[in-house]
Amino acid sequence: MFAEARLAWQQTQNKLTMDDLRTWLQRPFDNKLVEPNSALGQTINYLLKRWEPLTLFLRNARAPLDNKVCERALKKAVLHLKNFIFYKTRN
Repeated sequence: MFAEARLAWQQTQNKLTMDDLRTWLQRPFDNKLVEPNSALGQTINYLLKRWEPLTLFLRNARAPLDNKVCERALKKAVLHLKNFIFYKTRN
């Protein structure tokens, strides 16, 4: 029940914002203001190519809005790498 209510809220509150964002990102290419191979053009293309996964939270009730779980898991690995740099060295 909570997931479906969240999905309905996301669709009413965020769908219009995300549609406006996509239009805003596409506008420089349509008006030939940005070259597709420039740094800005490559950045915009990167985002547009990943638009479907980015907006999954508007279509799937169980899609999380963040990736905190993954970030927490990776943080432990990074901390261990930093701690083990000098493990069993002469210094």
